[in-house]
Amino acid sequence: MIEPGGAVALAAALFRPRDIVGDAVIVVATGGNVDGALYARALQTLEAPGTAA
Repeated sequence: MIEPGGAVALAAALFRPRDIVGDAVIVVATGGNVDGALYARALQTLEAPGTAA
């Protein structure tokens, strides 16, 4: 789980790949502002691929 603020650097790298060709790029994807129990419940409510009615 990556929180939106932590995904900004990754989004920038993916959006403009020509700007970083040949460069060494490190993206730190952060998260953790997630309630563990709420996240577990959200995952349980997702349907498995191919099981949609």
